[in-house]
Amino acid sequence: MRIGTAATVALLTCALIVSPTLAGCGEADKANDAIDRANAAITAYNTVDQEVGKLLEQAGGAEQTPAGAKKGMVILAEATSKLASRKPALAKARAEFQAIRAMDVSKESKTYAQKEIATIDALAKLDDALAGMIQDMSALMNLVASGSKDVAKAGALSKSLQQKQTKLRELEAASDKLDKEAKTYFDETLK
Repeated sequence: MRIGTAATVALLTCALIVSPTLAGCGEADKANDAIDRANAAITAYNTVDQEVGKLLEQAGGAEQTPAGAKKGMVILAEATSKLASRKPALAKARAEFQAIRAMDVSKESKTYAQKEIATIDALAKLDDALAGMIQDMSALMNLVASGSKDVAKAGALSKSLQQKQTKLRELEAASDKLDKEAKTYFDETLK
């Protein structure tokens, strides 16, 4: 499984829209500023994404002993906190693209903004799925840390974790596809 979502969110760095097709009556500068702000938000998101990925790798490598599981749980708690801290970045980027859709800009520019919003919404779902996966990992580590012999509970958590990993891969593929579509549309229509 690919941990983290950095590969899926190289999103939005495709740039400032300076194409004449962007703007109607003088709103090009406003739209370009909105893109700048969205790019800054996505850069912040990507930075945290890399940190979350590293933390998940560390947690996944924790020894499956009570002491190792306790360390893993601490790492997972930090990953959960970082994961939550990046939600505002997605919200900011989404708001900027939503603002472009309300501007007096070309239909193509509004379509591009909508495609980026769809990508951002997919990333938000991906983050929610990742949070669920982290919860299951932490619960499984908690069983190990406590010395529990509850095989049924461990089995149920393992099954849930596998299902969430599958869902996470599906969401990654969907967000990758949406991101590619937005970039292709930009390159073919607005560049």
